[in-house]
Amino acid sequence: MSNDFDHYSKRLEHIGRTNEMLRALRPIVATISPKSRIDEPVRSQVIAEVVRWHKSGFVDWFSLSSW
Repeated sequence: MSNDFDHYSKRLEHIGRTNEMLRALRPIVATISPKSRIDEPVRSQVIAEVVRWHKSGFVDWFSLSSW
């Protein structure tokens, strides 16, 4: 028996979907430098894309937040 408190097994099960979502987000944030804050209107575009993915199924919030 293992302690899967962060639902790691579910995250692994959906790794293909997570990678697709990250590929969809890359062009939206392409002009933002890695250490910069994401301001409007890019922020709204990112949120809209994440909401779209969330409505259609699983979103790996851990991977998304670290990305």
